[in-house]
Amino acid sequence: MNKLLLKRFFLIIIFALCFILNIRIYVNADVVNTDISMNSSKKVLVLHSYSENFKWINNISKGINSVLDNDSEKIDLSYVYMDMKKVKDKSYIDALYNLHKIKYNDIKFDAIICSDNDALNYIIKYGDDLFPNTPIVFCGVNNFDKSLLNGHKNYTGIVETIDIESTIKGIFKLQPNVKNIILVCDSTATGKLNEERAKTITKILKSSANFYFCTDTNIKNLQNILSNLGNNTAILHIGQLKNSDGTFINYEKVGSLLWKNINATNYICWDFPLGQGLLGGKVINSFEQGKIAAEITLRVLNGEKIDTIPIVKEIPSTYTFDFNELAKFKINKKNIPADSIIINKPFSFYEKYKDFVLTMISIISVLLIFIIILAVNINRRRLSEKKLIENYSELSAVYEELTATEEELRAQYDELQQGGEFLRIIEERYKLALEGSNDAIWEWDIEKNKFFASDKWKNIAGYGFNEDGSLKDILENLLSHEDKEPFVNSLLSHLDGTTPFYKCEFKTRDKHGNERWLYIRGKALRNKDGRAFKMAGSISNITLRKIVEEKNKYLAYYDSLTSLPNRTLLMDKLNEALKAASKNSEKGAVFFIDLDNFKRVNDTLGHDYGDKLLQALAIAINNIVETNTTVYRMGGDEFSILMRDADYREDIIKTCNNIIDICKKPFKIDGKQIFSSVSIGVSLYPDDGIDSSLLLKNADTAMYKAKDLGKNRYEFFDKNMFDEVLKKTKIEKGLRDALENNELELYYQPQIDCKTTKIQGIEALLRWKSNDFGFVSPADFIPIAEETSLIIPIGEWIFKTACTQGKEWLDKGYNLGVIAVNVSTVQLQHIDFLNTVKNALEESKLPPELLEIEITESVLMQYLDYNIDILNKLRQLGINVALDDFGTGYSSLSYLRVLPINNLKIDKSFIDSIHSNCKNESVVYGIIELAHKMNLNVVAEGVEWQEQFDILRSMNCERVQGYLFSKPIPADKIEDLNALMTSDNN
Repeated sequence: MNKLLLKRFFLIIIFALCFILNIRIYVNADVVNTDISMNSSKKVLVLHSYSENFKWINNISKGINSVLDNDSEKIDLSYVYMDMKKVKDKSYIDALYNLHKIKYNDIKFDAIICSDNDALNYIIKYGDDLFPNTPIVFCGVNNFDKSLLNGHKNYTGIVETIDIESTIKGIFKLQPNVKNIILVCDSTATGKLNEERAKTITKILKSSANFYFCTDTNIKNLQNILSNLGNNTAILHIGQLKNSDGTFINYEKVGSLLWKNINATNYICWDFPLGQGLLGGKVINSFEQGKIAAEITLRVLNGEKIDTIPIVKEIPSTYTFDFNELAKFKINKKNIPADSIIINKPFSFYEKYKDFVLTMISIISVLLIFIIILAVNINRRRLSEKKLIENYSELSAVYEELTATEEELRAQYDELQQGGEFLRIIEERYKLALEGSNDAIWEWDIEKNKFFASDKWKNIAGYGFNEDGSLKDILENLLSHEDKEPFVNSLLSHLDGTTPFYKCEFKTRDKHGNERWLYIRGKALRNKDGRAFKMAGSISNITLRKIVEEKNKYLAYYDSLTSLPNRTLLMDKLNEALKAASKNSEKGAVFFIDLDNFKRVNDTLGHDYGDKLLQALAIAINNIVETNTTVYRMGGDEFSILMRDADYREDIIKTCNNIIDICKKPFKIDGKQIFSSVSIGVSLYPDDGIDSSLLLKNADTAMYKAKDLGKNRYEFFDKNMFDEVLKKTKIEKGLRDALENNELELYYQPQIDCKTTKIQGIEALLRWKSNDFGFVSPADFIPIAEETSLIIPIGEWIFKTACTQGKEWLDKGYNLGVIAVNVSTVQLQHIDFLNTVKNALEESKLPPELLEIEITESVLMQYLDYNIDILNKLRQLGINVALDDFGTGYSSLSYLRVLPINNLKIDKSFIDSIHSNCKNESVVYGIIELAHKMNLNVVAEGVEWQEQFDILRSMNCERVQGYLFSKPIPADKIEDLNALMTSDNN
């Protein structure tokens, strides 16, 4: 029987092993049936846009070779590298054309593979001449537009579309705390297309982070930008960096340079630079680009018509990351997107030998199953044997039971001997429990009315109990008057059986008079009748816990930075006030206060200065309010005030003026003077509402109205404000689309030389003709652009457009002087302002001395030291700086001496009455004389009458500007005006 079982067992094992091995062989079989039928050698030309040393190109070549080199005797591959990263001007392309014309004059290619945009553009332009009727397969082409192939046949290929959006979202997933993302771009054809796509994507994602574009930048500039942005900054490379000499840095080298010089995560959208210090991203596989292009070429060589092969527009990209970079920046593995590829990962035995491990596990599992089956059979036999043994054991048990009875009697005797020792041990344990516990242990003999407490009570209270005293006497000394009733009620509830345990919290004082919070618990012992005859328990010192609870309660209702009540407490108090107002016909006011330009304090001086400014303002406001008024901090730079019993509007106005007066003097913080102002909105109850949220919303609306009217003022809520808010919202929405819809335009107003009456300067002025609203006044949309920071992209467009127009006039031979551009404080404080100006000059090639920056006194005085530093850097570049609207702001000679300016522009308000008001004439004459002594040129604005011009010319004013000569006009009208004025002078 046993031999038969063993024989069956081994036959089953052999059958299972053979079955598993057959499955593994079937799964791992790689059936390839590729039949390339070519009767003769085929010639294929591979035209690369860049150098063979460029790893992207190298990988594409490897992909091509993996398909076409399998039968090298039948396919003759030729490679040409255009090297367009280094040079791409017209003369170079013409030279390439002439070379290819000679070199391939007698060679007929069966197909041409071209990689990247430059090679495709070259073939589109010259292919019909150089390689007529030759099928063209392209790959690695960015932002492909089908219109490129209009009029061209025999073209197909693979589009290279880098997944910028998925890479940015991958950054957010890997680094949830990232605040800033720098996008590195270049000016190559591919780079410009990638930059345009990136800007479109970042507009959608701008609420998640701040995006900064750096085109044709170098490591040093990147370091400067990164130092200004600080931590929580990532860098996405969608173009190449440059060396200090202006040449591009190869992607293969950029990783090691960034690793040495840039302490930030660096992301990429291509696979070939990985492993060199770049973290990774949603990357395109260059090898796959070449491989697919070669497979398409093979189909063409096998006779398939190229016109029937569709263009491959999407190749799946994959998240790929460098394990070393993930470890360097401590990226949480949970944040890595699913199905990501990790390179440079340490060796894993399981992953490398996965098939082998799974095979062995399968074999072992089968063996275990059969072992279990065998063990079950063996166990059945053992059970039968066990029953026989049990019958024998039952007989033996009778004898053993008799023996055990004798031993049990002897054991009971020994136990009685040990009883005394056990009682002694229990007493020692009780003593240790009393001494080792932090709580005081107490006992109350109810029948004898005696109370006992352990020595730990002295540690808590500093004194002991009189052991002969009754519980009533002890409670008289221990409890305060307000705690006696809940203490006794809780005790009686337990004694009568209502509660299973006794517990109570109460206050007392220790030996030194310090307040202590105690927590007493206990349980009664009862007789057979259920009557309590004894109680015992513990007393804990919970003073620290109560202090923490009070602190948490304080933090829930008070602001930790300013110690003012917070929004939560305001809502509670406002609801109480509204109930009282409804009941007693009371009136009140809700103030909403916002600190103007607070963000710039944080951006320029740091958050420490911002916090201290908020603390100083909170103290100052709290010191001037009346007893019926409470100041609250809402969060950020926003405060609120609740004024109860506000029967007189004059009291509310007085409070607003007092708050505004606080900000008229600068705040002195750590040796720095910080100028600020506040905008205040006021809503009244019950006039403006009886709902707390509505009152706050109305006050907030009034506050924004105060900001729109120039800030540093107060406004009472009016229902008409909702219409203004709606109008402002519509303008803001329209303004966001104005650049893309080409609705913005620059008008130009000439500045006339007083001596020659020729144009010697032009001011660029922004105009907006909306598709929805028609012509929108600059007074309406420019403040909104500044408030929403839309002035940053709009200002960049203004600089580029104005500089390009200036260069165009210069190339035509017009000597029109400087192009003047107005700059707001938002632009001046922006981190990339200098680069914006530099880029505009570099792209347009306008000489710096022909650009003039105009800045008003009010803008300049905000963060004076910082602004002077920026202006000095502009002057170092050769750019002119003019002080605009002089006389309407601070007009202080003390700062005028140190400002790095060339020109002074006198405000129109002084010019209006210069010909009819002697005082104004004297003031203007004094300003001109002062400017000349400081080597400054003077421009007078708003000249509308000949008499005004004659007076200014007699005062030796250099230039004038106004409707006397021309209103702001489009660029094409300037040339006509210049021709007219030149002919008049002649």
